[in-house]
Amino acid sequence: ASKTMVFSMVLLRLVEWLVYQLLANSCYRAAMKVRNYGFVFVRNPSLRSSSTQQQYSSLPSVTKCNLEGRNSQTLVCDIHGTLLRSQSFFPFFMLVAFEGGSILRAFFLLLSCPLLLVLDHELKIRVMIFITFCGLKLKDMESVGRAVLPKFYLENLNRQVYEVLASTGTKVVFTSVPRVMVDGFLKEYLDVESVVGTELQIVGKYFTGLVSNSGLLVKHRAVKEFFGERKPDIGLGNSAPHDHLFVSLSKEAYVVTKEDSKSSASTVMPRERYPKPLVFHDGRLAFLPTPLATLCMFMWLPVGIILGIFRLIVGIYLPYKAAIFLGCLSGVNIRVKGYRPYRSEKGKGVLYILGKVPKELTCAGGKSSHEVANYIQRQLADALGFECTSLTRRDKYMMLAGNEGVIQDKRKKP
Repeated sequence: ASKTMVFSMVLLRLVEWLVYQLLANSCYRAAMKVRNYGFVFVRNPSLRSSSTQQQYSSLPSVTKCNLEGRNSQTLVCDIHGTLLRSQSFFPFFMLVAFEGGSILRAFFLLLSCPLLLVLDHELKIRVMIFITFCGLKLKDMESVGRAVLPKFYLENLNRQVYEVLASTGTKVVFTSVPRVMVDGFLKEYLDVESVVGTELQIVGKYFTGLVSNSGLLVKHRAVKEFFGERKPDIGLGNSAPHDHLFVSLSKEAYVVTKEDSKSSASTVMPRERYPKPLVFHDGRLAFLPTPLATLCMFMWLPVGIILGIFRLIVGIYLPYKAAIFLGCLSGVNIRVKGYRPYRSEKGKGVLYILGKVPKELTCAGGKSSHEVANYIQRQLADALGFECTSLTRRDKYMMLAGNEGVIQDKRKKP
């Protein structure tokens, strides 16, 4: 009985500690935010004191940064809210959960959205890390980082911030998000020398969903540890208060305001201006999974599955005219371009697939099979508006899967 009593007391102490960490501590920080910044119900519309507001507004916008003569200078910045126009990193956690994990993991992350709204920044990141990475394989994260995330990062890249980044010689990124989510993209596409971020615990070949013993990265501390007594030349941050301490450690400090992050011709990076062409992409989601977009996707999935099964059954088992009619009723749009081909009386005709290739451009004219194939691909690319590359199938496998696409025969020879 005494042992049971001791165990019950220990269990109650543990529950009490968890409640304090998850609720009391978070509510206290939320209350401090209410006092410092205020919400819509605050009588005074000023969100900060005049002295604090004056201090934050004194930092110039990133649009004021001169790009000339920066080749030998060092720049520090964050990817979250600075390099990327999106103010929330939730969509990128959702991409990892959906593409690297499963649809069930993505659904759990979506269910956590109401909880994330009431948590402070640190706990919010920890919760998203746990749901996204708990039990996730390292190779799955590496695959998503190579083949999925770069497309969405490039589409969300802030053009003005990137121009400042590209004008400098040495680039160092400090971020509180997991380093494994951004390291490959920053080094491969933006030529960043060093990426300092939150490290995750790993057991064997799996993530535990917990951060390492060092905890979430505190950017201003990480800058001091990384540079020591030296100061970076340029610091870029967002308009959040904790970023002002981070950029204040630089010789020149600039902020990315909310106006600078809005989608416009000056901030959206056009595809032809990408720092590196996006050749290979492998993913099931064609849109950035914001909470609202992800909710719409999960609401549509049951309807989409039923509709897809209905269209398959109609197309396979019903007569052609009935299948076309029911398919159109279910939302299938059929477009016919050009003129209806002339039908001869005998029901016979000639089908032309492709025009003849000039003899001098074929294997019979002395060209190799690779040269003929490359010529045809160039013609197709010109017609479709694509750009040919010198990448091979081996390069494709190396970029998307991290291997050469060759399966080793593990069977032992007799």
